Amino acid sequence: MRSGWLVLFLVSIIECDRHEKRFLYFAYGSNLLKSRLQINAPSAVFITPARLPGYRLDFDNYNPKWRGAPATIAADPKGEVWGALWALNYSEMAALDKQEGLKDGLYEAIDIKVLNIENHVITARSYKMTSDPPKVRPEVLPLQRRPSNTYIQVIALGAYQCGIPSYYIEFTYRFPANGRNATDKLSQELGYPFNRNIRIS
Repeated sequence: MRSGWLVLFLVSIIECDRHEKRFLYFAYGSNLLKSRLQINAPSAVFITPARLPGYRLDFDNYNPKWRGAPATIAADPKGEVWGALWALNYSEMAALDKQEGLKDGLYEAIDIKVLNIENHVITARSYKMTSDPPKVRPEVLPLQRRPSNTYIQVIALGAYQCGIPSYYIEFTYRFPANGRNATDKLSQELGYPFNRNIRIS
């Protein structure tokens, strides 16, 4: 893909509807999965896999809907986080902010520079926890910081769907899960295969 083609493609996506401007969003956690992201941002259009150098993937702060700790990124000069670049309608930014817990001070919105698969720099919006968790090896992640089974599976499936390299998907499984599944309500919203074991009365 030539850089000029990429620029034209991004412009066409962002300005495809003159009545509804769009912004670029870099997802690295549960919003890698299209069905998850479109719960609060139905306009989301996938652009490309991308990587964020200088950060690491981590988990912290138990979330009752996920029944485990969600993902964050933390500054790390030797780190690299893979994710997906999406184009969203500006009108859905508030819903995304609410999902990320900005008003509660859990996450903050940041502008970052990511690299696509051909190392072209793209500026996008993303989110990170307001406090970086202490760095530990993924294999020894404390129990209170472990994601649920559902959360890790959502990341892995979303990463696969977005064309993220297999070595990185394997890396995400180095983080131990806590053995729990998300709530039935969230699992139903996520759709197949996460809703397959839900009992509907």
